[in-house]
Amino acid sequence: MSIVWIPKDASHDYTEAAVYGTLQFVFEGTQDMFNPNRLQERARQILVDSAPEDFLLLAGPQIMNIVVYQALLEKHGQVKLLMFHARDNGYQSRLIGR
Repeated sequence: MSIVWIPKDASHDYTEAAVYGTLQFVFEGTQDMFNPNRLQERARQILVDSAPEDFLLLAGPQIMNIVVYQALLEKHGQVKLLMFHARDNGYQSRLIGR
């Protein structure tokens, strides 16, 4: 089953995203957002078992979204994004490749 990687809990209800896979937060607790190199190193460690069919749900601080996106793109050559669409009141998937 796919994993839906969520960079940081932004206190939203992510229940609808669970239809795409198991929800998993990348960063938990306090993180130094002004040290992107450390964030990048940590993201790579956490995402070591990620797979090309996994998703990235855009949520939380922008720098964390960018770092997780870059780590997934570097590892798999593509990223499957999940974006919330208010009109449809649900998530839509978009594939971005190199």
